[in-house]
Parts: sequence; C-alpha cells; structure tokens
Amino acid sequence: GGCVGGEGFAGCAMAACLAPAINMSLDEDNDVHNSLTSRSNGALDMRRGASETMSRSSLHLSRTSAVWGNGTRPQHSLLQQRKLKDFESMRHDHSAKAAAADDARNVYDEEEQKLRTMRKEGATLRDPMQLVHQEHEVDRARERFLDAERNRDAVELSLHRLAEAGAKAAEGAQQDAMRARSEARERHAREVRSAKRAISLDRAAEAAAREKADADAVEAARRAAEARKHRSKSVQRLQASHAQ
Repeated sequence: GGCVGGEGFAGCAMAACLAPAINMSLDEDNDVHNSLTSRSNGALDMRRGASETMSRSSLHLSRTSAVWGNGTRPQHSLLQQRKLKDFESMRHDHSAKAAAADDARNVYDEEEQKLRTMRKEGATLRDPMQLVHQEHEVDRARERFLDAERNRDAVELSLHRLAEAGAKAAEGAQQDAMRARSEARERHAREVRSAKRAISLDRAAEAAAREKADADAVEAARRAAEARKHRSKSVQRLQASHAQ
C-alpha cells in the first residue's frame, strides 16, 4: 500500500531496506534514553542532597553571623559573611546550570520524540533522508544535553565541597558562640557576686555605724546622769555645811 501513488518504487525500496535498521535504532534509543533517565535521576538526587546540605550550611552561617552581629568579634563575623556570600553565589550559579541542563534535556526529549515518530512512520515518509537528518538533530541535542549536565555536575561538586567546608566552619563558629555565651554568663555571675559582696559590706558598715552611734548615745546619757548625780551631791554637801 505504501508503494502505490507518486512515491515511486525507489522510495519504497529504500524505506523497506531501512525498516530493520529503524527497529534496531528504536531499541538502541530506548537503551540510551533509559541510561540518560537513570543518570538524570541520580543527578537529581545529588542536587537535592547538595541543596539540603547547602541550605543547612547557609542557615548555620546566617545564625552564626547574627550571633556575632553584636560586634564582639567583628573579624569572625566578617569571615562568616564572606563565606555566606560565596555560598549564595555558588547556589545561584548551580541553579542557572541546573536550569540550562533541564532545558537541554527538554530539547533532547522533543527531538528524540520526533525521531521515534518518524521511525514509526518510516515506510510512509516522503523523503527517507528526513530520518537521517532527524538522527543528526537528536545526536546534537544529546551532546548539548550531556555538555550541560557536565557543567552542572562540576558546579555540584564544588557545591558539595563548599557545603562541607561551610558546615565545618558553621559548627566551629557555633562552638565559638557557645563559648562566648558561657564566658558572658560567667562574667555576669562574677559581677553579680561582686555586687552582692559590695552590698553586704555596705550594709555591714551601716549596721556598725548605727551600733556605734547607739553606743555613743548610751555613753553620753550615762555621763550626763553621772554628772547630774555629782552635782546633786555637791549641792547637798553645800547645804549641809551652811546649816551647821
């Protein structure tokens, strides 16, 4: 039925000769597609892991920068801010490379789907060379996709390394922050104890002063009473002498 009409015997014969190769190519493309899909899924898991690690590291660094934001250790804070900036830059670069790889994958899938459709319709193609041309388009799309994946993988490797270094730096910074808070608590406790001792000494001094004032008042009263007693006796002696 495919040989009837204006296509001619030569086109039908070429299509018939290409049929076995088309079926074999379909099987090979299935293997390539499955391999690329598996590789992409593995890369997606890697990207998710890198993204989660990166997010945790960035969060640690952000919290650490906030801890040192009070100016107690400005050099340490500046270093953490620089690392955080490098992380953010790497994340943006990774996002761009991942998006480019996804776009290249979409183009490759589209070109491969066109090729599959043309191979299924191989016997009815008006020009069998269209199939060859489409195969070249698929090869070029696959190479662009693989190049984009290699670029993305290179950034992911750097991202993993930075994430590990950032996690260690953030952990060290958090330990420094914990030590600083512990030192601050100890210093505050010492200041409180010193203040309490000063207050206690002041209160003791005030109590001693009050006791001394009370003792002085009692002594003054006693002396006054003794003086009155002596004056009274003197008056009595004087009166007795006059009476004689």
